[in-house]
Amino acid sequence: MTRRQLVALLATSYLARVPVTAIPLGLILVARADGHPYSDAGLLIGVYTLALSVTSPLLGGLADRFGAPAVFGVGAPTCALALATIGLEPAHTALPVLLVLAAVAGAALPPLGALTRGLLTPRLSAERRARVFAIDATAQELCFISGPLVLALGVAVASARISLVALGAFQVVGAIVFWLVGRTLVAARVQTAERPGSPLRSGALRTLLAIALMTGALFGAFELAITAALDAAGQRNRAGLLLGIWSGGSLVGGLLNVRWPTADTRRRLTGSLVLSIVAASLTAVVSGHPWALALALLVAGIVQAPLMACCYVLVPLFARNRVTEAFGWLTSAVVGGIAIGSALAGGLVNGHGAEAGFAIGVVAPLLALALVRGPLARASGLIVK
Repeated sequence: MTRRQLVALLATSYLARVPVTAIPLGLILVARADGHPYSDAGLLIGVYTLALSVTSPLLGGLADRFGAPAVFGVGAPTCALALATIGLEPAHTALPVLLVLAAVAGAALPPLGALTRGLLTPRLSAERRARVFAIDATAQELCFISGPLVLALGVAVASARISLVALGAFQVVGAIVFWLVGRTLVAARVQTAERPGSPLRSGALRTLLAIALMTGALFGAFELAITAALDAAGQRNRAGLLLGIWSGGSLVGGLLNVRWPTADTRRRLTGSLVLSIVAASLTAVVSGHPWALALALLVAGIVQAPLMACCYVLVPLFARNRVTEAFGWLTSAVVGGIAIGSALAGGLVNGHGAEAGFAIGVVAPLLALALVRGPLARASGLIVK
């Protein structure tokens, strides 16, 4: 794979990921603009992300068969249509209608990060792959910065509903560009060994997916808790700004991860989880003060990209030659965790305030750390004695 092909694929993949990163926040803002409580907003995000997590492995398998560009080219416009329907519905739409449309959007949206890494894995050496995946985890944060900021601009200029429609249109454009660039790689297929069955037969992969589930719960809880904290301070429309700051911290952490790589990915995974616990505790303490929360989120974000990069590097080791499907399962675990974290945070925020939502960000990595350091990880082969 040439450098030009690699750069073109990654650049178009990031372009197509930008609107995807803003969808959850867009759904939260639409729900709140319609007068729904945070418990309803959390349920809406939970349904969207749960639908995405259920279909990700299936779409990953289809990508192995028909090519990632074709799968994304069909699924992304379908998701965009569901988002546009939400945006164009009359104000104060009933919650069941929003839930159905959110489920359609989530189920139709292919996991573009997983599809991209599935395309790259057989075309890169192990050493080059580790570096590219570290860069991918870092550059992905630009999407998480850009998406909420673009949404915040749209909300300021127009409304949450119009911004959601615009996200869908942006997504369709990204799908077209990704298909045009990626189809040349699909045409030149790389021969791989016969697939010996589901990657879930690997105990190490199952343990890694459980860790990814806990990581996703942290992400989901934080996203809703940030919005709730600013809402309580009368600054709800600045939620996109703070989410961008959080992702900016992750960008910094990713750059540090690329600058100082490690051969011991498993040890870095452990260290990242420990730092996540400390940083999440800090956000819970200062959640009532927006500017202090912004600084705490910057610190919390620093460990985010290194943590995900560790997962990306470890997945191909246990994928049993079904890499795209394995990455699809990783996406399912992360977004499934986001669904759980969002739903739990929505319920807790209503009764106990934003700090209760941030508390989930402390408990989730603590449970993941218990998995990493426990006998299950050693028995499965994820952690070598």
